[in-house]
Amino acid sequence: MGTSTNLTIALVMGGLGMSACSSGPSLSTNQKRGKQIYEALCDKCHELINPTKYNDLAWAAAAKKYGGQLKLTSAEIETLTDYLTHVNDVNN
Repeated sequence: MGTSTNLTIALVMGGLGMSACSSGPSLSTNQKRGKQIYEALCDKCHELINPTKYNDLAWAAAAKKYGGQLKLTSAEIETLTDYLTHVNDVNN
């Protein structure tokens, strides 16, 4: 399976569990998808990092760099960045 297929499967599976979870900041539909991407792919190489750990510029650069390595589309990278910077802004 390719990265795109794996991402689709992970997003569907992740979405099943997210409906019961309401803690944390309010997220738009796009930001929820970014959270799903983050949780589905970013822990493949390392533990998930608390989004509040870095500022918006650092998250944008990381999403672009590692999103490219994961062969995410530019739209998926933007969605991921939207989630990370939103959660960072809410908590800082």
